[in-house]
Amino acid sequence: GVAMDAMIGLPDGKLGELVCAVIVATADGPPKLKALKAFLAGRGLARFKQPDRLAVVADMPFTAVGKISKRDVVERLAAAEQ
Repeated sequence: GVAMDAMIGLPDGKLGELVCAVIVATADGPPKLKALKAFLAGRGLARFKQPDRLAVVADMPFTAVGKISKRDVVERLAAAEQ
């Protein structure tokens, strides 16, 4: 259910920062956070590196060289929460 993804850190008042998986979903629809964590754990990703939160977006911003602009992703999510 994931066409494109980025893992980012989001500010958190209690913990300082939370790991957030930002995804663009496929036509099948996005996975649930629990299913995504199980998938990542099955591939050996350490528990502390797994996402605490899941955000589904329509598209990702890119830099001039074609990489996902994580700074812009964080700004978009912060603006959406306000």
